[in-house]
Amino acid sequence: MRSVSLRVSSILYLWLAGAVMVGVQLSGCGGGLSGADILADLQRQGLLLPNEGEPLMADRAPPPREADLLAGDEITIDDLLQTAERFNPRIAEARAAIGVAAGATWQAGLYPNPSLEVEAEEIPLSGGGLTQSKTTIGVLQPIIVSGRRSAAVAVGSAEQRARGWDLQQIQRSVLGDVRHQLAEVLYLREGIQLNGSLLEVAGQTLRIAETRFEARAAPESEVIRARVEADSLEFAIGRLKRDLTAAGERLNMLVGGQEVPIDRLTIELASTGPQLDFAPLEQLLRERHPSVLAASERIKAAEHRVEEAKAGRHPDIAARLAYGFDGESDEHILEAGLSIPLTVFDRNQGNILKARFKLIVSKERARAELNRLRAELAAAYQRYMAAREQIPAFEQRIVGAAETSLAQTREGYNAGKLLFLDLLDAQRTHAQARVARLNLLRELNISWAKLHAILGESLRQSNGDEIQ
Repeated sequence: MRSVSLRVSSILYLWLAGAVMVGVQLSGCGGGLSGADILADLQRQGLLLPNEGEPLMADRAPPPREADLLAGDEITIDDLLQTAERFNPRIAEARAAIGVAAGATWQAGLYPNPSLEVEAEEIPLSGGGLTQSKTTIGVLQPIIVSGRRSAAVAVGSAEQRARGWDLQQIQRSVLGDVRHQLAEVLYLREGIQLNGSLLEVAGQTLRIAETRFEARAAPESEVIRARVEADSLEFAIGRLKRDLTAAGERLNMLVGGQEVPIDRLTIELASTGPQLDFAPLEQLLRERHPSVLAASERIKAAEHRVEEAKAGRHPDIAARLAYGFDGESDEHILEAGLSIPLTVFDRNQGNILKARFKLIVSKERARAELNRLRAELAAAYQRYMAAREQIPAFEQRIVGAAETSLAQTREGYNAGKLLFLDLLDAQRTHAQARVARLNLLRELNISWAKLHAILGESLRQSNGDEIQ
């Protein structure tokens, strides 16, 4: 009895193993990345803890070097960019999304599990129970007879590559936003200093006007105008300080909630930058922009989904082998069979149609994304070049002339040769010139930040220069 059972069990095992091997060959996907390969790749990308296989969380305590980036006496733009790279939650989310896609790829490559079946049939109700029934124990193994599994793995792999490009795009966007908010902080900080110096001049003018009024050498209207000028500057400084606080908070959020001590930023608004040509920048956009490359991978994924849907026209079959005992005849029995679905009504037509339309959607989204990026690049380029070309002429022809005019007018006013209104006009002209120059510097730096958000480090590498 025991030898018969062992022989039958051996036959069961060999038959099942053969069925699985045939199914793997018929499925068209016996390989692909193994789970170990996928985990090793995630570890190389820093997404898994070494030797643990657990995801690396962004809120884990950072190494001392990274934790102290903003603790020094002087903070550079590289310190801010590295801190954002380490702590920004959008970047952390994009990294985790790569792991999500990797898990989906791994799961798509796994073969269906067998099922263990225990059955008791023809149990007599009059007596005897299970001892008189036909009892079997068997295994049911689904067998993939199409390329559905290989297509699903290809979909997952393409999506995983797309998520990698998504990460690079989000890194560009976040670091570009850091540059943008840094430019805002520097602009507001310098604006406060500029208005502070103008307030000192307005205060001196007010004191002169009050002295002249007390000596009955000037009307009260001069005092009122001078006081209005000083009060307006005080209100402007208060508004700029509030805006600076808000810009500082936005910068803090971009670097992951780390506190950025604005007073220790050893950075100033750049006043010049490299000459740029639009055609090479557009070529960089088309060939190397992460969103363009991610869209290309998603088109490939959509193409593989069409293949997966077509493969779904051939459903899995199921092989069954069971060994048991017939209590009525007192004999050992062996059962074998195949379950083959008949594709009479459902041939996966709806999913095939859906997959084909999703492919069209992916292609049109890629076109729309490229057009959007080209429009953003053109706008940022024009803003940058306009500011770059205007600043030198503005500094020479307008700011310089306003400074000379103010100095001469103040000297004439103190000597009693010019009216107080002449001095106010000269001060106002000088203030407007300096504010306009500061606005041009802001425009130059913000448009450069936008170019960086679009092109990333390839912008600097292609031009070999940075704004100064």
